[in-house]
Amino acid sequence: MAKAKEKLKSLTKKTTKTRSKRGKHCLWTDSAMISAIAAVRKQNMSQRQACKTFRIPRCTLQVRQSGITEINAKSGHPILLSTAQEEKLVDYACNQASMGIGFERKQLFKYAGNFKNKHKVAFKRESPSLKWWRLLTT
Repeated sequence: MAKAKEKLKSLTKKTTKTRSKRGKHCLWTDSAMISAIAAVRKQNMSQRQACKTFRIPRCTLQVRQSGITEINAKSGHPILLSTAQEEKLVDYACNQASMGIGFERKQLFKYAGNFKNKHKVAFKRESPSLKWWRLLTT
């Protein structure tokens, strides 16, 4: 996967913007969350005390304990394409380039649109976004 990404990166023009980090996010572990929920349920520990003990945000503990969000859920949007599927797209682009066939971003988007129909993946539109492209090429 790394070799394929490097090939694709060398084929494309690099236009990336750097953004400063927004701060500390998700510093707790899944085991700490499970321990905190168990402490609140079984040991009659208050939520605030469990949050201080296990260093978990109170709102996060409340949401996970109430069942609104799964205990092991990850933050952010769900991933549409697996790494293996993205690797197939990158390999296709690298094969086209190695054969000397002109291959633009629009053509890769069109191929990805056909790929999503075949594998039943739902993009917001018919093809992936420019953000997906930037993340793929970095």
